[in-house]
Amino acid sequence: MCASKSPSTAFCLLLRLFTLRCTEKQMSLMLEHVDSPYIRCIGFLYLRYAAEPSTLWSWYEQYLYDEEPVQIRQGKADTTVGEYIRSLLEDLEYYGTRLPRLPLTLERQFKVKLLQAERVEERAKQHEKNTAAMEYFQKLGSRLQALYGDEENPVTWYDAVVDRVILRDAESGELLKRPKFQVTFPEYGNTEIVTLGEVDLPGSHTAGSAPASGSDVRSPVREETKEIVGGDTDTMKGTEEEVAIRMIVDVGLETLIVAI
Repeated sequence: MCASKSPSTAFCLLLRLFTLRCTEKQMSLMLEHVDSPYIRCIGFLYLRYAAEPSTLWSWYEQYLYDEEPVQIRQGKADTTVGEYIRSLLEDLEYYGTRLPRLPLTLERQFKVKLLQAERVEERAKQHEKNTAAMEYFQKLGSRLQALYGDEENPVTWYDAVVDRVILRDAESGELLKRPKFQVTFPEYGNTEIVTLGEVDLPGSHTAGSAPASGSDVRSPVREETKEIVGGDTDTMKGTEEEVAIRMIVDVGLETLIVAI
């Protein structure tokens, strides 16, 4: 907000989204929108205000290192969507306004998870520079080590075998920026899909050891029709959603996200 207390365009759009009562399916479409990064960023900001804090990680996790460029404030250098999202989890203020305070326990968990995500990203970038390692990972039957954790067990390194290499998104069919891998953990017999940063060459880690930056929990599967903030799932009509998105595109890139 500025000194005159006049709301910014971004917060007017937020208020509009609050009244539309978005469903999870509609929010997912907004976060994946291809027309403009500003549509996506308003969606992430809306979640920071409206979503249950315990669900924020499941919404944000896959976008933490999204490299789509976006200018948050006029006259300032571009940042990325991923950096913008990380700031929503790390900072208490948003351009002069206070963000909803996170429960202390959850805030600490997010810090650990952000450190873990940073290590995964660094590992993925190292693998991309290693042609031999990339070729090895993409051979079916290759033995490697992979990270796995669930709600009852912290993320830990396990021996694994590559069953399938995933190069395209299952829903859109678009080519992935990095391959993913369907692996089987012979010790337990379960099969999981892991990212490039969640695998490593055999012998790189002691089997059963936790990653250096802390533990993580895999995101729960979300029901598409469940609302972010309750109410009737049919409240937000398709035409209203289109109007809201059009408003975000038409308002002008340099003023959309700015909150002052």
